Amino acid sequence: MSIFEEISKKFCLPNAWNDWVKYRDSLTNLIIGYGRKTDSKTVSIIGAGRCNDVYLSRLTEHFEKIVLFDYDFDSMKEAIVSCGPEGRSRDRVEIRVSSLTGLKKEDLENFFEKVMMRTRGLGSDLTFEKLETILSEEIEALKLVITESMGNLHMVLPKTDIMVCNGVFSQLLSTISFFLRSVIASVPESFGTDGGSVVKKMEKKLHEINNEMIPDIVSSVVGASKKAAVFGNEYLETRPVEGALQCIDAIRRLGRKTEEFTGIWDFNRAAGVRYEMLIQTVYGKT
Repeated sequence: MSIFEEISKKFCLPNAWNDWVKYRDSLTNLIIGYGRKTDSKTVSIIGAGRCNDVYLSRLTEHFEKIVLFDYDFDSMKEAIVSCGPEGRSRDRVEIRVSSLTGLKKEDLENFFEKVMMRTRGLGSDLTFEKLETILSEEIEALKLVITESMGNLHMVLPKTDIMVCNGVFSQLLSTISFFLRSVIASVPESFGTDGGSVVKKMEKKLHEINNEMIPDIVSSVVGASKKAAVFGNEYLETRPVEGALQCIDAIRRLGRKTEEFTGIWDFNRAAGVRYEMLIQTVYGKT
């Protein structure tokens, strides 16, 4: 199992389907409601994964076409199986393998492997200062991929009546953040200065990347929606969630007709994790 696969498993919540039932019902009703309100026939679920946050089978009853957009093909295939018997409902669902950041699974695997190879290669000569240099260089390499992809995002995104992005922006760089913290934590303090300062510097770099790319992503998603773009983000004013914060702000700066309201998402009951979600709907120009 690759490092990427190991980290991805940590982000997989085995009880998501049961824990998310109320929120899934609310979000599905919301999407269907906007579909009726705007007379929409098509909808895209961005960052779809296994579609644990929507009833895909219900969406197929109300929309002629549903596009699932994610870099994880296997998860989306599982989501389609949940639609029920093969036939008309599944025929309405299309899979689009891609990502908002432009980073593919292979890019992340390569990033993780290169960092580990370079740090292990130093052996006992590794220090926090050298680790900081390695991490900074490899993050810059990823940033180049993201920057190049932003210019093509409008061509990659499906164009549908309604675009839905729920809980997506807080996850854009989450596996990278988790990996960086794990690598830094594995270095003994005797190897140099406090690793906490390295964590802060790396998180700052990821924060800067989010600041640059998220407004562009939001604009592209809104631009791809013919009638409405629905965004759901973790809303914690006293402790803002990285990625979600930038998305909320970017939407408010669009200057477009927008509706806002909040809902509760029981994200992980066993761990006591519950989010107040800010739902923002941006209406299209047509």
